[in-house]
Amino acid sequence: MIRETSPLAARRVLAERYVDSTVGDTWRRILADLHPKQRAFVLDRSSRKCALKGRRGGGSYGTAAWLLEDFHRFPGGMSLFLAHTKEAAKNILWATLEDLNERYGLGITFNGLELSATLPNGYRILLKGAKDRAQVEKLRGFSKGCRRIAIDEAGSFEAHDDLFRYLVRSVLVPQLMDQMKKGGGQLALIGSPGQSPAGYYFEVTSGVDHMGKPRRQWSTHHWTALDNPYVPAREFLTEELETGGHILDPDVAPAELDVAGDLSRPAGDVLAGVGIAAGREIDQVFSKGAHDRHS
Repeated sequence: MIRETSPLAARRVLAERYVDSTVGDTWRRILADLHPKQRAFVLDRSSRKCALKGRRGGGSYGTAAWLLEDFHRFPGGMSLFLAHTKEAAKNILWATLEDLNERYGLGITFNGLELSATLPNGYRILLKGAKDRAQVEKLRGFSKGCRRIAIDEAGSFEAHDDLFRYLVRSVLVPQLMDQMKKGGGQLALIGSPGQSPAGYYFEVTSGVDHMGKPRRQWSTHHWTALDNPYVPAREFLTEELETGGHILDPDVAPAELDVAGDLSRPAGDVLAGVGIAAGREIDQVFSKGAHDRHS
């Protein structure tokens, strides 16, 4: 008896058996267009990793690329992108996915109602929020699990740290089990440092808790706007310094600009790194800290 197959199911079967070489070429183009630190993050095969980065460093672009990597090998699969709210998730990633689709001809179908981006082989990226227990519990219901999960704005969860730990450990990690044998099963936390040296995001990026006790540190990548060749970061910061802009205010710079998130350092030490009058490079507002903190 001949069994009828839907067009979508047929495409998934074909995708499992035959990998179009043009897809591989497209991915190599995407990878080549990333800046080196984005690329290192994407190619990191760790099952748990973090991107601790400053503003305008290209975090959303690197995250989108990571969620899309090798999508042709996961027909009908699904990856999840989370932020504190669904609206925030859309604001962070939606336009980036649209840009990638237009630039590289990925053939993505966008559903603005459910906030999903579906590739031609049925692989989907879903955008969700996790602002409270009710929303978190809804993230349990994926029958085939998740290939990859990315949580952006990870530092903003510090005010709800118990819920954040529950979200990651109890709700999301078990969802990765189904895809491990297929090469999936990875989780990434992305975002600027939190406002204080405490909480789950601080622990997994620093290797210590707020009391200085050792904790498991995830593979952690650092970058800032100065690493992003697509934004005029140096010119912007120079102008901010010369005009007394608030972006370099002691209450702003450590968390928003200092990639290390080393809030144990006095803010003045951070800002000294941009002292043009002292002949210092702007880079130092970002660069020092990660090595100091963990040495």
